[in-house]
Amino acid sequence: MELQPGTLFNDRYRLIMEISRGSFGEVWLAQDERLDLEVAVKVYIALDSRGIEEFKTEYKVAYTLNHPNLLHAHHFDVCGNRPFLVMPFCPSSAVAHIGQTDEQTAWRFIRDVAAGLDFLHGQNIVHRDIKPDNILCDAEGHFLITDFGISVKMKSTLRRNSTRKLESNAAGTIGYMAPELFSSNPDAVMATDIWALGASLYEMITGELPFMGQGGVMQLHGAEVPELKGDFSQSLKETLAACLAKDPWDRPTADRLNEFAKAVLDGGCPSAPWIESAAKKRESKSTVKTSRRTVKQDSPKPVPTATNATVPYSGDMNDGPVIRERNWFVNVCIWLSIVASVLYTAIYCILTINNYEYTGASRAAAVCSTLSAIAGWMVWKYNRLGLWLYLVAQCVIYVVMPLKITGMTILWPGTIIGAVFVIGIFLIRRNGISTWKLMDYRIRGISTYIVAAIGAVAMIVSMVIPNGAVIGARKSIEKYLLNVGECKEIIAQEQPSAESLIDAKRILERIESDDVRYRDIDSRYSESPALKNALKDKTEAVAEQWATAAKSQTRIGNTDKAAEFLSTALLLDEKYRPDFEKAAEKVGYMKPLSIELKTDGGEWGEILYADKIRYLYPRLTYKSLDSKENHDVKLIVKIYNNGQLKYNASEYSSSYSYSEDITVDSAGGRCELTGWGSDKGGVYSAGPLLVEVWCNGNKLISKSATIYNSDLRPNYIGD
Repeated sequence: MELQPGTLFNDRYRLIMEISRGSFGEVWLAQDERLDLEVAVKVYIALDSRGIEEFKTEYKVAYTLNHPNLLHAHHFDVCGNRPFLVMPFCPSSAVAHIGQTDEQTAWRFIRDVAAGLDFLHGQNIVHRDIKPDNILCDAEGHFLITDFGISVKMKSTLRRNSTRKLESNAAGTIGYMAPELFSSNPDAVMATDIWALGASLYEMITGELPFMGQGGVMQLHGAEVPELKGDFSQSLKETLAACLAKDPWDRPTADRLNEFAKAVLDGGCPSAPWIESAAKKRESKSTVKTSRRTVKQDSPKPVPTATNATVPYSGDMNDGPVIRERNWFVNVCIWLSIVASVLYTAIYCILTINNYEYTGASRAAAVCSTLSAIAGWMVWKYNRLGLWLYLVAQCVIYVVMPLKITGMTILWPGTIIGAVFVIGIFLIRRNGISTWKLMDYRIRGISTYIVAAIGAVAMIVSMVIPNGAVIGARKSIEKYLLNVGECKEIIAQEQPSAESLIDAKRILERIESDDVRYRDIDSRYSESPALKNALKDKTEAVAEQWATAAKSQTRIGNTDKAAEFLSTALLLDEKYRPDFEKAAEKVGYMKPLSIELKTDGGEWGEILYADKIRYLYPRLTYKSLDSKENHDVKLIVKIYNNGQLKYNASEYSSSYSYSEDITVDSAGGRCELTGWGSDKGGVYSAGPLLVEVWCNGNKLISKSATIYNSDLRPNYIGD
């Protein structure tokens, strides 16, 4: 049934105007011709009989939910297999207030929405979809929650029956999803609705969603709650921050929010746990004072962590074999060539089975190597035909086939040996007669026939052994189809995460590799082009979101987070490499994880004693932000002892600075940094110790420790 303005729906409601449309139905402004009253009619998609019965059961639950801040549907019916609800018509919604919300309206929004949520939560109902679209405004300006009471099961039924394209707006519903919904076991709790309330309020005040519309997933990656700018009270800012807290237990409950907002609107100055907590944090920050003094040492010097000594090798050079008997040298070369040809035959037979790209070329090379081995034996028996056969086989291997077979460098030893014995046959003489003249075309001895027969069998075997490409295609098809299915499943998700898309790209690389190998053998190996196009749209959109989030972090001074977010964008789309390089260079292309300390001859993490320290070494453990390339960076290490800066590059000339050039491995790892101290010791004293690692003016990480006197051994040591 296609609804149009002017349609008399269910013989009672004259449709006037479509208000909104979604994946599961549409909302119409209609005239109730029996009551002569304007109402809102929400018409859902057509359902089967089972779905309609489920909807009736859901409506029975929703019908009992009566509260001033819930938009209650006063009538339910079915028309043309389409269930519909009739509700009071509200002239506007919270969407109209986006970017135009003053402090008074903000508190009214908190009061009304929190009151409605308090009632729902009291019935053990989690709304799961709080956003401005689902918050309506009545004629008196009260905010009313709608679309409540529909369970996850009912939404699944609607989704199953819907033939409409499901909406997937990355800056829409996902922007109101709390961090816990992005965990490995996502589940909505009552505090999830509070986070969505905070996100909706932030959008109404600023006109933008927090975290650039990426929702709570950004908090899982370390993003901080954005501070509310503008001429708003500290209470409103702290209340909004509390609603957007990362952990559900740190958010206020709906009843506390409702009571607090009521008190504010009544002109009071109420207090709340989240207000007191914020005040304590501000007081703590204002009382922290840091005193840093720089003291020069008389003779400190950087000492390398390890000495790589190179011991020169000395010995007599081997001048090579001395040719005393000419036939002996020729014979050795012939036998070496025969052995090399046999080995190459075995290698090419293995390649024929396992190499899926050059099976035909491997077969031909195996045959030619077998011919070379037989030819070597014939030359040994003074048969000139063997020499010509050897030359033809070598010509095929080294002239015709180099463009078809990779790894040709493994053949050069055999080539050199063969060339030497061919040259020797023509040049080396015995009793003044060349070897060539001693050869003829007669086949001598039964052994030659045996070798020829063995060679013929070897050639036949090399030609009839199973085709490696066919074997590989048959073995790989099951895993290939699993990879294709996994990739399609990720692509089919409405809002796939960056991690799942990165996994999909890695899976697609394996699919593309199999397609190249086997598409000519099995037509099923042809999925990569379609998957690549489908995945490209997903990855480009999500990569852009991470890049935008990185810009947001840059604006608030979170250089390390900006680089980390751009590293994710880079894994999704290579076009962000310039932006990533620019951001990651500031933090040394790394995310430091920890620092460990030790002294000369000591162990990492040991107890530090002042009178035993000559040099102190830090070891940095890090994760690389670039998983594809290594990067050379320069680090600056600062060591504070009892509040005094023991060493800093600025104290010395540019040629004598406490800096460290390291290579950040793409796989991450540990890096032992240069030690600092004095050969005489005494540079460090008992007391607090602080080690900082800097790069390009940014502090990457710090480590606090304590240095003890030897006569004061601690009972417990802990950071």
